[in-house]
Amino acid sequence: MLTGVQHLIHDVGLLFSFLFASVQTIFSFIIAPFTAIAEMARGFFSVAFETPEAEALEFADGTFDILEALPYWETLTGVIGGAIILLLIFGTFKSFKLL
Repeated sequence: MLTGVQHLIHDVGLLFSFLFASVQTIFSFIIAPFTAIAEMARGFFSVAFETPEAEALEFADGTFDILEALPYWETLTGVIGGAIILLLIFGTFKSFKLL
């Protein structure tokens, strides 16, 4: 009779190990898209907001002199930036056929 009890305990242990392995696999499949999105966002933000190296910001002295010599350079860059943003928004709406 002791062998039957040991066999039963072994079978119950195998059943629980199979169930927990299955639940773990199902849970990993469910959480995999969220993990991928979180990893992508973490990688993006770590690269997007890191401080560039000092060598990357070195320009020739004449470059800034030329840009600063243009009248209303700050206003011009603001207008160009705004126009690009408007074009991107218009293109997005156009691609979804909302306009």
